[in-house]
Amino acid sequence: MIMNRGLLRILNEEPSESGRRKRWAYRDQFYPDTIWADGVPYEFDDNLPPVAVLSLTNAMKFWEQNTCVTFRPRENETQYILYTGENSGCFSTVGRDTSEPAQPVNIGKGCYH
Repeated sequence: MIMNRGLLRILNEEPSESGRRKRWAYRDQFYPDTIWADGVPYEFDDNLPPVAVLSLTNAMKFWEQNTCVTFRPRENETQYILYTGENSGCFSTVGRDTSEPAQPVNIGKGCYH
């Protein structure tokens, strides 16, 4: 996902007097099948270096603390996020992709710090 000025402005908006921020969601013609209902199950591929795993773990904590999104280690779910570093570059689809069991999120060399 590429950040633009509009998204950055929304993310930096001050909360209302109640302390809440307005939530924005991406919805497509396949909604609600394209969202994760009970948290996002994830798994780390064995090819990820420890520094990438630490960076991803910190990023997931950040999202959990600042949004309504939650993550949980995969148990036996057939649909899950697979953090991998097999390819160069950083990429993923937006939302839940049900076309394959494991939805890859590629974190190539240089994508973590």
